[in-house]
Amino acid sequence: MTKKKLANKKVAKKKNHPIHVLSLGLSLGILGAAVVFITGAFAMVSGWWPQSFVIVGEWYKGFGPTEIGVLLGTIYGFFDGFVAGILIGWLYNELYDIVG
Repeated sequence: MTKKKLANKKVAKKKNHPIHVLSLGLSLGILGAAVVFITGAFAMVSGWWPQSFVIVGEWYKGFGPTEIGVLLGTIYGFFDGFVAGILIGWLYNELYDIVG
C-alpha cells in the first residue's frame, strides 16, 4: 500500500468519529428543556398538578406552576440534558475507539 493510501486511511478514521459530543449535549439539553417547559406551562395554564409533577419539583428545586417555576425547571432540564448528552457522547466515542 502506498504512503498516500495509508495517510488517507488515517484521516478517514479520524473523520469518522461517530458522535459529535457537543452537538449531542446541546440536542439533549434543548429536548430536556422543551419537555420541562411544555409540562410546566401546561400545568400553569390548566391548574392540573399531579403527583408526578410534585416529584419533579422535588428534584428541580423551584419548579412549579408559576412563571418563575417554569423558567427554573426549563433551565434545570437543559442543564441535565446537556450534561447527559456530553457524558453519553464521550463514553460512546471512547468505547468506539476501543472496540471499533
